[in-house]
Amino acid sequence: MGDLTLGSDRFGNNGQAYSFDGSGDYIALPDSGAIADLDRRLTFAAWVHPEAYGDGWMTVFVHDQHWHVRLEDGGVNAWGYQSDAPDVSSQDVALAGTWSHIAFTYDGSHLRVYLNGKISGETAFESSRIGSSYGATGPTLGKGPSDNWDEFHGLMDDVRFYDRALRAEEIARLPGLPRLCAGLREAPQRLG
Repeated sequence: MGDLTLGSDRFGNNGQAYSFDGSGDYIALPDSGAIADLDRRLTFAAWVHPEAYGDGWMTVFVHDQHWHVRLEDGGVNAWGYQSDAPDVSSQDVALAGTWSHIAFTYDGSHLRVYLNGKISGETAFESSRIGSSYGATGPTLGKGPSDNWDEFHGLMDDVRFYDRALRAEEIARLPGLPRLCAGLREAPQRLG
């Protein structure tokens, strides 16, 4: 949506990564199948290349008031939409102007964020289901659930969703895997 364009991916291949200009660009994902069921256990992973950090944060992914993954002052921050759900922030920074691999997992007892294949933040939280259904925003890349959320400004590539929390050793392998698909045009796949 917006005037989203294609840019160069992390390998320098032109037209293979989505380029968000931070002003009205986002990708609305189908709210069906595997993505619709990501309210219990999940992994979200992507390569991101933020252009610059302004005041606040940039939304990477939001799922209809269930999950929110964002870059906040360079750190990866994620949480579930629930009154007692904590958030988790990375100890490390995804530098502006550089490709970084980010990942977020929830296994039913812990929220974890990873940066470049290494765990960078973790917090305990047990719930059979995260979130609420009061939102009207479906799964979206690059834009939050309302207009007051900062939009992503930069490049995004090789976005992956899994219907389970990948183990740390699986997350460590993700940055070295070949691209899942060009331009996010294929359905999510399971790892291993």
